[in-house]
Amino acid sequence: MPLKNQLHVNQLLSNVSVQYKNSEYIWDKVFPTVNVQKYSDLYRVYDRNFRIPETKRAPKAVAREFGFEFSTSSYLLEQHALKDYVGVDEEENNDQGSLQVDTTESLTDAIYRRMELSLASLFTTTNWSLNVSLAAAAIWSSNTVTSDPVPVFDTGATSVINASGKTPTFAILPRDGFIAFKNHVSVLDRIKYTSAEVSQSMVQALIGVQELLVPTA
Repeated sequence: MPLKNQLHVNQLLSNVSVQYKNSEYIWDKVFPTVNVQKYSDLYRVYDRNFRIPETKRAPKAVAREFGFEFSTSSYLLEQHALKDYVGVDEEENNDQGSLQVDTTESLTDAIYRRMELSLASLFTTTNWSLNVSLAAAAIWSSNTVTSDPVPVFDTGATSVINASGKTPTFAILPRDGFIAFKNHVSVLDRIKYTSAEVSQSMVQALIGVQELLVPTA
């Protein structure tokens, strides 16, 4: 006979896991979830084409052709899972909520922490060709007019526009960088006549993005 846990999947606890979200995590904001049908497959990578074609056409003439090209790349899914056990006696003697729900949320949070770490590991100098390291005099913690952080973002946004033709919509600024930014003498000089504090929304307005993500997890 099959085991009892092979006959039925607890839909309630599955929904708890799916709906659980720690608001401190940013992995799903940086890399939104994409549903796929296969564990591995190919996807299209469209070539960047910024050419300006000739579009003028004489009366009754045939229009000029203009096409696009793409290559393919592949993905391979990884499976991640954790488990724990909740005894019947433990659940019956639990006085606060559901021990099964608490366990499900704890396991889900542990997997999400792994995903958050995987995201952070991607943002290293070995994974990006256009990374820039600031000189000692230009690091924000030096807190001098020479180390003004706003032009750093302006330069970064320009690099994104030149490479993609798109204006960046969000930025990631780690907590220590955010603290150095909002307390920087150059930033305070910009807002000294308009505000008594430097909020996160104000910082994202200064660097010209729609959303600023400050990861703390």
